[in-house]
Formats: sequence, structure tokens, C-alpha cells
Amino acid sequence: MQYKIYLINLNRAPGRLAAMQKKFGDLGLTFERIEAVDGRAMTKEQKHAFAIVRPRANGWLPGAIGCFRSHFQAWTAIARGDEDFGVVFEDDVHISSKLPALLANLDAHLRDFDVLRLEATKHRVLLNGTNKFDVAGVNLVEVRSETWGAGAYVLPKKSAQLLLAEPTTRHSPVDFFLFDKGTSAVARRHRVYQTVPALCVQSKFDEASKPETSYGSDIEHNSEDTGLRHAIRKTGWRIRGLRNVILGYRRIALSEDIVRL
Repeated sequence: MQYKIYLINLNRAPGRLAAMQKKFGDLGLTFERIEAVDGRAMTKEQKHAFAIVRPRANGWLPGAIGCFRSHFQAWTAIARGDEDFGVVFEDDVHISSKLPALLANLDAHLRDFDVLRLEATKHRVLLNGTNKFDVAGVNLVEVRSETWGAGAYVLPKKSAQLLLAEPTTRHSPVDFFLFDKGTSAVARRHRVYQTVPALCVQSKFDEASKPETSYGSDIEHNSEDTGLRHAIRKTGWRIRGLRNVILGYRRIALSEDIVRL
């Protein structure tokens, strides 16, 4: 079994690259850098050309365009590579020391999932406790609900090939495209699994540390919301959050050995 790790990193973020080099080096892992697309550096014409073939009611923020194009590069590398699967990382992720053993023992389970989430966010998810298995002491559990965050995930080669084959009209911001069953045909098709506990966490979701995080900050859904519109959105989120708690959604705990640099 072979795999390759791909790290998405902006040219203007050498500090993050250095930090991730140390994290992976300490774990005995290597990676290939994907030069991230800076959506804010795109011209008006470039952003229009991207969005016109990917129509969305809410439009495309520059950060969402850059993020999607960056991940798409990683998917392309996985789909065209010789490895059995790829592991995609953004450059603000803290990592558990359990990760190398998990990746080294995934070969027997690549047919069991389409995407394996390594991270946890502050969002609650609904898990299917009857569909789970153990790999190197880590539970992999099926996610039944929508979920969010694309900071660290495993993508088998076949899954990457299918992502590339999707019509551009179905493209949406990365989180939605991969994980939002309500709006994405790809997400409804995907068998998404989650490591429990989570072996990674993006610093912007990590309550134990607050390092500087700027990459992807303009992808937030309320980036252009103000006043009443934002208040309505917050109320909606709280109502859905209460409903989800009642339905059994829960946050994924983090592995206790995650190293924060």
C-alpha cells in the first residue's frame, strides 16, 4: 500500500509551511506541497470566469474560490498519482502522534469509505455507531449527517477520480461539495467516515490554543453579512443546533496526544 500527503500552502505563508514541516518531520512523515491559489489575488475577470460555470445562489467569495481550486489541485494529484490514496492537509493543522500508524494500516479498509475525516470542528455531527471499525487503535465511524471542515482528510484514488469527473455546475465551496448532503449530490453519494477521537484539528477550531490563523478566514458564510441579515442567520444556527442536540448530534472529541506548536 502506498499513500502521499499533500499540504496546501500559500506562497505568502512561509511561516506556516515551516511549522508544518516540523510537525510532519517529528512524526516521520513526508509531504508534497500544493501551491495554494490565492482567491484575493485573482482578477475580476478570473473570478467571473470561475463562477460563471459554477452558478450558486449565494455566489462565490474570493477565499472560497481559492480554497476550492487549491483542493482541486490536490484531488488531481491523487487521481493521477500511483498511490492508493492521498491525505490532504491545510497548513494550520495540529496533528496526533497516532496518525502515522493509522495511515500505515488503512489498506484493508480503502473500499469501506469514500472520504475519511481526520479532524474535528466545533460543529456537531450524527454518527452511525453500528458502522464502525478499528484501525491501529482508532475508531473509524460512519457520519450520517452533514459535516464541515476540510483541513485534514483521506481520499482514496477512486474517490479523487470521481470528484474530477463531476460537472462544474455541481461545484460548490469545498465543505459543501464534500460534506453537505442537503445541497451536494457528491456529499449524498459519499460514504463519509470520521476518526474517533479526531486525530487533527485546525487551529481556528482549537479551543486549547490560538495561533494566528488567516488562511481561509474569508470563506465564512457570513463574511458579507451585516446587521439584521447576520442576526437572522445566527438565530437559525442556534435553532438548528438545539434540534441537532435533541436528535443525538455530538461534537467529536480530540485525541489527547495532539501536539500544538
